[in-house]
Amino acid sequence: MAVVPAPVMNALLDAKASSGQTRLAGLGDEDIALLRLVAAGLESVEIAEQLHVSERTAKRRVSALLHKLRVGSRLQAAALAGRCGLLDPE
Repeated sequence: MAVVPAPVMNALLDAKASSGQTRLAGLGDEDIALLRLVAAGLESVEIAEQLHVSERTAKRRVSALLHKLRVGSRLQAAALAGRCGLLDPE
């Protein structure tokens, strides 16, 4: 185990948060809405129902979103959304 001084830890956390914000900056309103559905844990069928599209289209949109965010899974996308404040009540 290592001890990291508070100023260094804060700088690391700030850099991580700004990195996430940068990735979200290129997303449109529809992408943000989709990210919120993914972060809420909805499955492709449920996302399809919410968006009034086919399940196949929902899967394609989620895949494209993960690619835009440069993450490998829905879980990583949800973590990114949480770090960037998308899951906070508005």
